[in-house]
Amino acid sequence: MESEDLIAPDLVLLLLHAPTKWPEAEGKINGITRLEKLLFLLEQELGQALNVSQPFTFEAYHYGPYSREIYEAVELLEEAGLLSEERSLTDSDLDRAEELLYSDMASEISYERRFELTKDGALVAGYLARKHGSLSDGIANLKDRYGGLSLQNLIYHVYTEYPDYTEKSVIRDKILRSNP
Repeated sequence: MESEDLIAPDLVLLLLHAPTKWPEAEGKINGITRLEKLLFLLEQELGQALNVSQPFTFEAYHYGPYSREIYEAVELLEEAGLLSEERSLTDSDLDRAEELLYSDMASEISYERRFELTKDGALVAGYLARKHGSLSDGIANLKDRYGGLSLQNLIYHVYTEYPDYTEKSVIRDKILRSNP
C-alpha cells in the first residue's frame, strides 16, 4: 500500500489512533469542532506529506475552517462500524436542560459528539499506522501539540495562525479578544 492510497477518512482513523501524552485525547476526540480543527491543522502542517488522494477541502465559514467532507467521513466510518459516536449534554446545568427538554426551546440543548474507534476501527487504524509509519508519527506529534488544548485555545490558535479561514467567522472577534 502506497501513501497515495490513503483517502480522507483514513486521516480520521489515524488521528483517533495516534498515541498522545494527553489522557483525555487518548483513543478518542471530544467534539466535531475539535475533530475538524485538528484535521485542518493536520492538512496545514503536514501538507504534501499526507499524500491523500481525496483530501478534505476546507473553506472559510461561520466558525473558521470548515469541511463538509469531515461530516461525511464520520458518517461513513460509523456506518462501516469503525467509529462509534456518543452524544452527551454539554449544558452543565442539567436542570436547565431538563426544563428546555419539556419546552418549545428544546433546540437550545447542546450536545457534544464524542468519537472513539471501535474494535474493528482500532484494527484498521493500527494497520494504517504500521503501513504509514512516518505519517503516523507526524500525526501523533500534532496530536501531542494540540490534543490537550481547550477548545477555545485550539480555535484561537487556528484563528491566529490561519486568518484567511476566519473571514466569514461569526465568532472571530470574540475568539481573538479571548487571547488565552
